[in-house]
Amino acid sequence: MYNKAWLSTIAPRILLNNNNCEHSNASLIAWDFVTHHPRKVTFNKKKSYQEEQLISVKLERGHIDLGSFIVKKQAYLLPNQIRFLNFGIFTKNLFARDFITLRYLMTNLNMSTDSNTADGKVIVHNVLMFHQ
Repeated sequence: MYNKAWLSTIAPRILLNNNNCEHSNASLIAWDFVTHHPRKVTFNKKKSYQEEQLISVKLERGHIDLGSFIVKKQAYLLPNQIRFLNFGIFTKNLFARDFITLRYLMTNLNMSTDSNTADGKVIVHNVLMFHQ
């Protein structure tokens, strides 16, 4: 489920001919989200699992979801094969799928997976998706 502010926040960044937008040539735009997957938390020195946690998006494993980014269609049209499971049916860590896919897409666009480099990447720290 996307926040009602998604369109007004993301659309200006993907309009390629919008000269008023500082990120008009972005190849990838990613945004913060809330995940439904239980994750470890520590409270009063006790570890437990908690659902519905805010994820501050990063271009790294455990901090990205397929619903938390948009990428130029050219990333899918280039020759490098896009794989959702990097070892096919032998993939052991299924929770890495979203990052694996992102990594293939970024490779096709000659982008670094470093969130701090600005080679066509825009990171929006605004919760725009609630993962169900």
